[in-house]
Amino acid sequence: MRQINILLALLLALGLTGCGFHLRGEVSAPEELMPVYVQGATDSGVAQNLRETLTDGGIQLAEAPDQARSQIRLFKERSSTRVLAVDGQGKVLERELIYQLEFDVLDGTGAEMVPRQRVVVTRAQVNPDVEVLGKQQEAILLRQDMEQELSGRILTRIRARLQ
Repeated sequence: MRQINILLALLLALGLTGCGFHLRGEVSAPEELMPVYVQGATDSGVAQNLRETLTDGGIQLAEAPDQARSQIRLFKERSSTRVLAVDGQGKVLERELIYQLEFDVLDGTGAEMVPRQRVVVTRAQVNPDVEVLGKQQEAILLRQDMEQELSGRILTRIRARLQ
């Protein structure tokens, strides 16, 4: 019975790899595009997350734009909030966090490979009267989650455009 289970698992794995299935978050780039330079603010969480994701995926990063065969450029990175709900006394009960940026991709000669695009991520944050200390930590975690989602969306759009 154990041998049958192992055989079924191997067949399933072979079937998934044969159909083009890849694990979510897997990063790949054609050899002719490496090394890649990520141009963004040094304190940008999205740029840092993007660099980490690319490095973890085995993609070589360039130290400077002139050393790269392609560049991912991040522009107009900003975050804002919008009130979604208030109580009778005007206290904010829920707000929407908005994080957006624009990006494009250039090849080594400066030619546009992926046109400039805007990416937006939103999250709702409930503001209860209790758990005041947890609000700051929740805001930090939400921001990190939004940065990670933005970098994932950027890579997805790049992958779709270059295939």
